[in-house]
Amino acid sequence: MPPILTLLGLHLLGLLSPGPDFAIIMKNSMLHSRRAGIATAVGIACGIIVTLTYCILGLGLLIEQSPIAFTAVKTLGALYLIYIGIKALRAKVSVIHDSVNQSTHTPVRFFKAWLDGFVCHVLNPKAALFILGLFTLVVKTGTPMLVQVGYGVAMTLLCLSWFSMLAIMVTHPRLLEKIRKIQPIIMKVMGVLLILFGVKIALMVRAG
Repeated sequence: MPPILTLLGLHLLGLLSPGPDFAIIMKNSMLHSRRAGIATAVGIACGIIVTLTYCILGLGLLIEQSPIAFTAVKTLGALYLIYIGIKALRAKVSVIHDSVNQSTHTPVRFFKAWLDGFVCHVLNPKAALFILGLFTLVVKTGTPMLVQVGYGVAMTLLCLSWFSMLAIMVTHPRLLEKIRKIQPIIMKVMGVLLILFGVKIALMVRAG
């Protein structure tokens, strides 16, 4: 499988799983409006640009200056993917269940909703670790910076698209019900795949 498809596939599974970004989209969409939800999605996408920037630059420096440190980062990335994979398998899905009947539609400014999404993502260290783990899977010693930036752009667009769609779906009761039905399956699939890819990274590190 091409690295970009592996990266985006795992990233999508991460986006689908309940977490701070998922929860803030649910809250702003259902408590305020669809417009607020989309503004929050834009804020999260801007936040992921910040996270991707220091992940890409940091990996670049490690590759150039310290192969040992890069190997250590890959090992930590592998362990973290395995860890959140296990958590996903054991998780009790409750984000949608807890939010489904809490709509009050109070008004909120676009910038306030944007800031909610931006701050939520930038201040979430788990998001940075997740993205770092994904990048260690596809970034090699000879991976050009332009290719890494391309990965980042694709991940940002995927993030914006999914969370904007989520904001639209959760403001439509029938679509929300469908999400709720398949969410446990999504979590199990995500858990298995994350564990498998974490093990793959760990084996690559050991072989190197």
